[in-house]
Amino acid sequence: MSPATGNPPQVVFVDGIGGRRFLRRPLLSYFAARGHACHHFDYRPSRESFDTIRARLGDRLAAIGGQGSYVLIGYSFGGLLARSVLTARPDLPPPTRLFLVASPTHSLRMCRMVSHWPLFRWLTGDCGQVLAADARMQAVAFPAVATMCIYGTNGYTGRFALAGRTPNDGMVSVEEVDPRRFKDILSVRAMHPFIATSRAVIEAIESRVSG
Repeated sequence: MSPATGNPPQVVFVDGIGGRRFLRRPLLSYFAARGHACHHFDYRPSRESFDTIRARLGDRLAAIGGQGSYVLIGYSFGGLLARSVLTARPDLPPPTRLFLVASPTHSLRMCRMVSHWPLFRWLTGDCGQVLAADARMQAVAFPAVATMCIYGTNGYTGRFALAGRTPNDGMVSVEEVDPRRFKDILSVRAMHPFIATSRAVIEAIESRVSG
């Protein structure tokens, strides 16, 4: 509960590249039905740089934080944005908890393979280049807030796997998430596009939000 209002904390979902609110309806509807004010943040990587998107997210969190406590869910690239804005903007009201869902902490093998392709560069812009560059990924620090790491392991690991032959969710490998960095972790048997709306993930988030 928010000490100022007595209401449950707001839920802020920062989406991945190409994500849209309707795709997150199961999660957002679940928390809305339980009295949480829910917010969704998306962006157009083909039109906005990483820094521009981060600045918009910072302004959005400043406004949301002014209304009461909130938890922050960063899905895929959204987790990187969440970490970046929280460490770059110490003036922001911090979330009570951060959830990193299928969010890499190292550059992605898949993005490194196609980073020079014109179509990839056009669709993902500067954000895609961040995902392909380990130096830029490592430059994003980890905020001093309680954090849960959630990752998937139901991806293909055969010879032609985009994420490599180690356990992965089809796009991001466990090595690229690096759950060893975190104390609170959850592994789910799910593919990357479906992790954020899986029942196990929603219930794990709720247990920590309401606990």
